[in-house]
Formats: sequence, C-alpha cells, structure tokens
Amino acid sequence: GYLQKLRIKKAAELVLSEALSITDISFAVGFQSLSAFYSAFKKETGFSPREFKMINLTERNDGNE
Repeated sequence: GYLQKLRIKKAAELVLSEALSITDISFAVGFQSLSAFYSAFKKETGFSPREFKMINLTERNDGNE
C-alpha cells in the first residue's frame, strides 16, 4: 500500500546515500523482518537492495566520466 511505497522510497534513498547496513535500513524505515523488507523492496524496485545500490552507483559513475 501507500505506506509501504513510502518506506521503500526512503529505504532506496538510504541505500544510495548512507553507510548503513541493509539490516539497519530495513529497521529504520519500519520493517520488523529483513525477509519482509527484501520482498517489499524487490516488489517495488525490481531489484534487491544490493542490486539497486550497485546499478545506481555504477550509473552515477558512468555519467561523471
């Protein structure tokens, strides 16, 4: 629902901008379980949190060269 979309949006921002672990991010945005967070993140973004970070950081670096 709407709240989950907000949580994942915030989590995506944290994944890209913070040095927090995926576990810390999942709890920080309100998920009680890491598996629930992974499932919701993949459903909303199409990627696992780690894949999302790698893809987006690679694209940022490619654009700066």
